[in-house]
Amino acid sequence: DALLVADLLVAASPEMRKRIEPGRTRAVVNLAETPTGAFTTNPDLPFPGRAAESRLRTALGGEPLARHDFRWLAQALLGETITANIMLLGTAWQLGLVPLSLEALQRTIELNAVEVQGNLDAFAWGRALACDAAAVQATAEQYDFMPPWRRLAASLAERIERREAQLQASHGAAALRRYRDIVARVRAAEQR
Repeated sequence: DALLVADLLVAASPEMRKRIEPGRTRAVVNLAETPTGAFTTNPDLPFPGRAAESRLRTALGGEPLARHDFRWLAQALLGETITANIMLLGTAWQLGLVPLSLEALQRTIELNAVEVQGNLDAFAWGRALACDAAAVQATAEQYDFMPPWRRLAASLAERIERREAQLQASHGAAALRRYRDIVARVRAAEQR
């Protein structure tokens, strides 16, 4: 039996754990933290990832075949998180958990006709992850395709600098001057 875990909290729920047979069910687990509805009303809730992973490990009767933060890997290697589940599928396929041919899966991605090359690349990265996780992890840490404008700014000054660069590129010098004027007026008002 194969368990492809895209959401750790769902997979570790009592209902899902009832379907797992220790020693028989094999799993590939996405460790990415997926917030639940409870986080919308209480954003300070700690994410129960370790406890969920422990419950899942107990239900499986041991370690999953693979466990990675597929969302981070997809972002770092491909520039977007949407391909994380296809990367997870690639890992599961390479580990022998998906009883379909490589050609059938690739053709399915092509027939879906949505971000075909990105999904094929994600699937290939997932397969590589199953073969040499350390090398893929090192590549992701080195590569990190996340565009600078999508990374969280460390400070207000950095945020303003990024917005200035975007504005200059998209709307030109006049718009940049207007933006800087607005920022200066806000700073002055905040100082008062």
